[in-house]
Amino acid sequence: MDDIQNDKLLSQYSRAEAIGDGLLVDITTWTKRGGITYPVALSRSVWLEIIEPDESAKAACESLMGRLGRFVLSLRNEMIKGEGDRIDFQVTFSVDGHPKDFSLYAMLHPGDNFEPVITVMEQDEE
Repeated sequence: MDDIQNDKLLSQYSRAEAIGDGLLVDITTWTKRGGITYPVALSRSVWLEIIEPDESAKAACESLMGRLGRFVLSLRNEMIKGEGDRIDFQVTFSVDGHPKDFSLYAMLHPGDNFEPVITVMEQDEE
């Protein structure tokens, strides 16, 4: 116990800093509209690979707002079914003109001020 009390914090990187630096993308405005009460952020890779439509998706009339809306609905449905602080789930979105499955997880955890927040990442992200 003394070792833990004597440890010094070497550095701290807040959620707000990660959002400001673009490592996380805050989608709380949209998730609140979808019935999710906690603040939600996506990893940058989830945003770029899933939410932001590529050229073939745009050509198929998929919009950023449409993909974001589908994603929020999927997340909300998984949260209703899930238990605990981590929910593993899959979503399917068009990439390069073909459907692609993405394995994700949503983590409920304390935010910068110990408020509950949700962060969504790909399975290989921490």
